[in-house]
Amino acid sequence: MKNIEYYKEKILDIIGHGDSVGVDRNTNEPEGCAFLGCENCKLLDNCNNGLQEWCNEEYIEKPQITENDKKFLDIVNPKFKYIVKDRDNILCLSMEMPFRGENHWIGVNSCEYISENCFNGLFRFIKWDDEEPWRLDDLKKLEICE
Repeated sequence: MKNIEYYKEKILDIIGHGDSVGVDRNTNEPEGCAFLGCENCKLLDNCNNGLQEWCNEEYIEKPQITENDKKFLDIVNPKFKYIVKDRDNILCLSMEMPFRGENHWIGVNSCEYISENCFNGLFRFIKWDDEEPWRLDDLKKLEICE
């Protein structure tokens, strides 16, 4: 599904109110330009062509966290900033941005593994194949699924 298909109603609503369509650089969602402002727009100075390109991109569904994920995020030591999953599906917290090794992520100074025996099923959407580590602050902003 393309962005234009997923956000069709929202785009029509923005246009119906006489506004131009921009794309929020933080959420990747369409917003009215009057509300959004150029400084927060992903399209920058390439409004028409940029909007057309964005409309034709594949829609990427945002992950949601569970209640248990949220509880874990609430109690984790704030010195940890990142979370990743190794090739063997073990979650790891890191104080600094880790980089990918052959079979696991490597933290510069500290990487703490989260035992599946103690915390079964946390952050099921985090994968070894993820391009980047997940920032804990970003996870805290995700919607909680039922």
